[in-house]
Amino acid sequence: MMEMLRIILFIFAPVIAYHLCLLLLPSVIDWLYIIYNILLMISLWFAAYFIGEIKKDDI
Repeated sequence: MMEMLRIILFIFAPVIAYHLCLLLLPSVIDWLYIIYNILLMISLWFAAYFIGEIKKDDI
């Protein structure tokens, strides 16, 4: 259960951070979009890694 919550957190953390930064600093949209895409890709890699770890533990 905690592993699945960790995966969900890895996926949505960049989205939450991006929207909070847009609310606080609306003048830096271009840089935030680039950083958001990088963080989203990293978070998806982490999520895929942890899904693989969960599958290994179930076998």
